Amino acid sequence: MSEFLAKYSTKKVPIIIENNIVEKSWSILDHSKRYLVITDSNLLKTYDELIYQIPNLITTIALKPGELAKSIEVYQKIITALTKLGVKRNDVIVAFGGGVIGDLVGFVACTYLRGIDFIQIPTTLIAQIDASIGGKCGIDFINKNDIGTFYHPSQVIIDPVLLKSLPKNEFLHGLSELIKYGFIKDASIINDVQRFTLPFKPDVLLSLIERAVKIKIQLTQKDEFDLSIRRLLNFGHTYAHIIERKSKYKISHGEAVAIGMYYELEGTEYQQVLLDLIQKYQLTNQLEKWNISYAADLKTDKKATSTKITMVELEAIGKAKLVDRSIL
Repeated sequence: MSEFLAKYSTKKVPIIIENNIVEKSWSILDHSKRYLVITDSNLLKTYDELIYQIPNLITTIALKPGELAKSIEVYQKIITALTKLGVKRNDVIVAFGGGVIGDLVGFVACTYLRGIDFIQIPTTLIAQIDASIGGKCGIDFINKNDIGTFYHPSQVIIDPVLLKSLPKNEFLHGLSELIKYGFIKDASIINDVQRFTLPFKPDVLLSLIERAVKIKIQLTQKDEFDLSIRRLLNFGHTYAHIIERKSKYKISHGEAVAIGMYYELEGTEYQQVLLDLIQKYQLTNQLEKWNISYAADLKTDKKATSTKITMVELEAIGKAKLVDRSIL
């Protein structure tokens, strides 16, 4: 078992990573507290026996799977349900799901009664290595994540075995994020995804997840509120967000990140390394489809000012830096 303690200005967050850890973890929960689970209907069907073993379970709220769950309407329905159930400030919400569930539950926990504890149990690769760590949470409005804040979970429990139930394409969405970590901070990740093939052996997958989580912790501890070095994590994402919007969110986030990294590596020797991985794992077949206007499209990014945007530039595989580029 790997245990990390992510130390932030507002909270210290224990993060546990181990195969088959979820069921064991129920025994170490604080049995003086009550718990409420928010998940999606597919996960509840798959893991109902596991979920219902949680001690002092108030109830389980199962949402329709997908990005539409991150809406103001769903948020209001959950707040209404918590109020009617009499959920108190010393109760705990368990986010059992992928990034959508984690983002939504984090925002609910942050705003309900001015803040109650929540636990992240991520069930997708993207959520395990990225979305569950660092405190970003929110809901969609006109665009994705228009409404949000930073609010850390009280604990993150990462069980790679939960990924076995993922459809292959869902796993591949997370693989793009894993490759991102390799390019910006750890060349050994790139070496391993080049060397191994799917399905990864349990020890290989566990090691890859641990390395990605370490990077996420390091960067978010140094820059909790995404003002400087944490922006290395945006590698591929500036273009990815544009691509998602242009596709009207029909393209997955992971696929958009793969395409976004490809665009950001244009003109470098590293683009071919990425292309080989994209082709090996079939991360996307839409590399050349997008007509992106550099200045016009990048001005819509949340990180852009009126004159410039901060982008990620590779110095080598495993070493990246931030650079400001004009968007005039």
